[in-house]
Amino acid sequence: MLRRVIELLPVLFLASIAVFLLLHLAPGDPSYFIAGRDATPEVREAVRQRMGLDKPLHVQYLIWLGDILQGNLGDSALSGHPVSELILARLPATLHLTVAGFIVTILLSLLAGIPGALRPNSKMDHVLSTYSAVAFGIPVFWLGILFILLFSVRLRWLPPSGYVGFLEDPLRSLRFLLMPAFTLGIANSGVLSRFIKFSVLETLQQDYIRTARSKGLAERVVIRRHALRNALIPVVTVAALMVGRLLGGAVVIEVVFAWPGLGRLLLEGINNRDYPVVQATLLFVVLIFVIVNLITDFLYVYLDPRVQLHRR
Repeated sequence: MLRRVIELLPVLFLASIAVFLLLHLAPGDPSYFIAGRDATPEVREAVRQRMGLDKPLHVQYLIWLGDILQGNLGDSALSGHPVSELILARLPATLHLTVAGFIVTILLSLLAGIPGALRPNSKMDHVLSTYSAVAFGIPVFWLGILFILLFSVRLRWLPPSGYVGFLEDPLRSLRFLLMPAFTLGIANSGVLSRFIKFSVLETLQQDYIRTARSKGLAERVVIRRHALRNALIPVVTVAALMVGRLLGGAVVIEVVFAWPGLGRLLLEGINNRDYPVVQATLLFVVLIFVIVNLITDFLYVYLDPRVQLHRR
C-alpha cells in the first residue's frame, strides 16, 4: 500500500506541470480581467506583479508548487478569498452530485447490461443496445436542457435549477438532485452497460460455467454465484474510471442546472482568468481521481484473490 501511494507522487507532479502550463500558455492576460478594461498600463503592471506574472514561467511554477506543498493554495486574484475556502465551500455540492450520478450510472448500466447478456439477440437485447448507443452519443448538456423543458417547463414536476443541501431538507434536496443526477447517469451508462454486457457474455463461455451447469445447479444459481460475481470484477476498474467522466460532466451539468459546485467555480475562474482558483481546482480534481483509482487497486485485490499487489 505504501509503495502504491509513493507511485502516485510522480503522477501528481506531472499533473501539476500540465495544469500550470496549459493555463499559462492559454491566450489572454489575467491583469486585463482583474484590473478591468479601463485600467491604465501602470495598474495592470501592478496587478501582474501582485500575481507574480512578471517572473519567468519556471520561477512562477516553483513558487506555486512550493506553496502547494505547504498547504497554501493561494488567494483568489479576483475576490481575495483563500482558494482553499472556496473549494471547501463548493466541494459538498459536487460530491453530492457526483455520488448520486455514480449510483444512477451503476443502476442503469446493470439494468441495461445484464439482461442483454443473458438473452443475446432477443428483442430486449436490441432495445437495450439501442439505449446504450443513444446514451453514449447524446450530449450531456443537451440532455439536461431536454429534461428542464420536459419536467420543469411543461410538466412542472421538478425545479429547473438550484441546490439544497441534503441535511437542510432531504425531500427538497432530492427534487433539485433528480434531473442533474439522471442526466449524468444516463450519459455515462451507455459505455458501462456495454462493457458489462460483453463481460457477462465472455464469462458465460468459460469452462467453469459449463462445469457448474453439468453439476445440475439451477440456472439462477449459476448466473448469480458464478457468472455475475466473476464478470463484474473487471467492471470495478471501468466504474472507477467513470468517476473522471462524472467529474468532467459535472462541470457542464453544474452550469446547466445552476449547481454551485467545483465545476461552476472552475468555469468562473477560467472566464475571469483567475489563475490561483483554476490551478488549485484542477489539481484538486486530479487528486480526487487519483485517490479513487488507488482505492480501486485495493478493492480489486479484495474482490479477486488471484490479483496480488506484490513487488515485481
